[in-house]
Amino acid sequence: MKDSNIVIGFKVMRWVFRTILMILGVIPFSRCSSGYKQKDGKVTFNGKEIGGKGFIVLNESFAKNDTTVYYKERAFEYADVATFVALDEHYAKDKDKAYYCDEYREGQSYYLTKKQTIVTIDNAMPASFESIQNDYARDGRQAYYKGIAFAVKDVASLSVIEGRFLKDKYQVYFEKKPVKNADVNSFRILSSNYASDTNRIYYYGFHNDRYNGIHEVPCNRATFTLLEYPYSKDDRAVFYIYTTIKGADANSFTVIGDEFSKDKHHVYKGTKILKGAEPATFKIPPQADSLSDHF
Repeated sequence: MKDSNIVIGFKVMRWVFRTILMILGVIPFSRCSSGYKQKDGKVTFNGKEIGGKGFIVLNESFAKNDTTVYYKERAFEYADVATFVALDEHYAKDKDKAYYCDEYREGQSYYLTKKQTIVTIDNAMPASFESIQNDYARDGRQAYYKGIAFAVKDVASLSVIEGRFLKDKYQVYFEKKPVKNADVNSFRILSSNYASDTNRIYYYGFHNDRYNGIHEVPCNRATFTLLEYPYSKDDRAVFYIYTTIKGADANSFTVIGDEFSKDKHHVYKGTKILKGAEPATFKIPPQADSLSDHF
């Protein structure tokens, strides 16, 4: 799918960029290693020496010694070492507090370094606090997404559906928000951007997408079909993302590529008719750069 290809392309470009910098000596090869490494009595994380008396690795993200807790190579000495436990790669707790830890990149050093953030979760109940995976956690009172609390109808029955979707026995949630009218028992993921239940189809986007959040597709659920992203259709209409393409003929509709499509009447760019274009002859030249930027 198109969004998957973009992600893969970005990862390849990032790998090539880092490799060039290593060859030029801008960053050391040791930075490519990940996780805690123990050799010759020394402990390192991404090439940075850490350790100390009583050092133990808790998982790929957390470790501790007799006096200090570590999230990757960053120390946080305010945690209670004796009772500190890692819950997953992001969540941890001690007898007094719960924590959410993550990495981020910024500015000119985006491709070179990662920075760590350690957040003490306000008002969490450490005794009952636990991870339920995919950046979700709960305690005896409420749920958490990336360390931020949000209300749910039934904490005890919470479980992750897939990806960023969560449910309890009464409600489906997308990140921290209820999915309006979603059927708990039949809700499932269709693809990296679409989900469904017995009655509806949903589109969901990522934070950096133009169409982020979750949106209902105004379609006939029974005849809904996914086409090449970002198009779909039912027996009566065609959809771009989650918006109906006005006047498009579902029976003759085909995706051309590069966000262009056509039916027997028109050529479309997204939801707009491309005036003057002939459906029968419109083509994208095989070696052409993206045409989308020119319309």
